[in-house]
Amino acid sequence: MASPFLQYVQYPMMISGFLPVALTESHKRLYTMYRYILRTFIFFFAFFLFGATPEFNASRDELFQFFNERIMFIIVYMKIIMCMSKNLEKLIFEMIANETKISYSKNRKLTEIYRQTVRKSKIIQLSYIALVYICYVLLMLPNFVTYVQIKVAESKANSTVNIYLTKSYYCWVPIEEDKHYLFLLLLENGFSLLSSNVYCSVQIILINLLLNMTLRLKVLGSNLKNMNNSGKRIVEKLITGYIEEHIDIIRNCEFLNDTLKYLMLLEFLLTTVQLSMLMFQGITTKDLNVKVFSAMYVLQLLVQLLILYWYAHQIRVESIAIADAVYEMPWYEYNRSTAITLRIMMMRSQKPLSLTLGSFGIMTLDTAVKIIKGSYTYVTFMQQTYGNID
Repeated sequence: MASPFLQYVQYPMMISGFLPVALTESHKRLYTMYRYILRTFIFFFAFFLFGATPEFNASRDELFQFFNERIMFIIVYMKIIMCMSKNLEKLIFEMIANETKISYSKNRKLTEIYRQTVRKSKIIQLSYIALVYICYVLLMLPNFVTYVQIKVAESKANSTVNIYLTKSYYCWVPIEEDKHYLFLLLLENGFSLLSSNVYCSVQIILINLLLNMTLRLKVLGSNLKNMNNSGKRIVEKLITGYIEEHIDIIRNCEFLNDTLKYLMLLEFLLTTVQLSMLMFQGITTKDLNVKVFSAMYVLQLLVQLLILYWYAHQIRVESIAIADAVYEMPWYEYNRSTAITLRIMMMRSQKPLSLTLGSFGIMTLDTAVKIIKGSYTYVTFMQQTYGNID
């Protein structure tokens, strides 16, 4: 795998079957078969997962966990559908091509910008993968511990326990749960592992796509500033290539936005609800395992939210910075044709490139703060309404 933007995330992508076949180094046919089998299993499992209904006599913690997990899996299935589209693969290949082109630059400033961006990408990949897997372990490990404890208690007391009632969440299955509990637990464990890999892969790819966009804008801005020390004839030759690069960045950003905007809108709504439910459950529950899992999952969601919206905001900032870089050039010394071309480029740059949440808003840090404020409002409301109910 040549691209550092995929250095670590390629492994969860491969496990979940969403690494593009063209990026695999060997056994392409075998991997293609694996992808189809895996996708069939994931969608087949959805019938069992969403066919279940919560029990009316369940506790508040169980009900909150039931609905929270359904929201989590709805988000996962949204990301699976997006991964199956050709648009995402096209964006990944464009990201690799642009990153490779920049990596060959001999300019010291561009090399430093590239190295800083790659360093950020690697840190994000490792940190996010670690957070997701910690949440996965915290979700699944207590079930196996409980299973072992109950089996030990059964062997000592020579009696049986309805072990299925100790499950963390419910699924509809066409077999007797008590007799095949371990098999079902392993099945759910495998599905949760796949879901974690899908979730982790898509989020890191989205962040890297935004990071790559900011990299291209920074490189373009740096190239424009470097032209201040160039002769007039050299500028006239270079400016055409830079304008073409600017147009391609705008096209790429619009294509990225068209691919993601409705997914980001739905995730915006669901993340607000999920954050509030997790925080409320973590505050009110007496179960230590639930408290720890809720805390880690909230941390993972906040990290994801802030990183994603930070780089979406940076795209706006860096795209406006292009106008400043053009204005700082001695454009008034160039011939009329070049000066007019630079003015048009500067006028277009004053309209910032943006990623949107459908037609309802723009992805900025202010939007991320609104999500957190909305979640806090919901938590306060639920605590006042349900906080005293056992």
